[in-house]
Amino acid sequence: MVQIACALAGLWLIIAGSVPKILFGRSSRPISKRGARKIGLILFSIVPLSFIINLGLAALGPDAQRFEPILQLSLIIIVAIAAISTFRGLAAPRQNVPDVPPPQSGPRPS
Repeated sequence: MVQIACALAGLWLIIAGSVPKILFGRSSRPISKRGARKIGLILFSIVPLSFIINLGLAALGPDAQRFEPILQLSLIIIVAIAAISTFRGLAAPRQNVPDVPPPQSGPRPS
């Protein structure tokens, strides 16, 4: 189920080229279309990687099937970490705009 959600989010990012707020929260860090598509490729990569894991386990025989949930969970965690770290690396730094101007040093005019 999580893999389907990652694949759909990745497909959305590849096609639309924009990061929806629901995916990474209400971030004040804008990201370019190219960066959004890179994150989409990372998220969508869960589909072929999952297929390769299942194919490899099938080739090893029925005894190897007991490792399938562990490998799939590891894949989900790795893809999530890669997507989040890529987002943090590609996003523009936060704009800290103070509400009150900083106090000026020196004598005050009377």
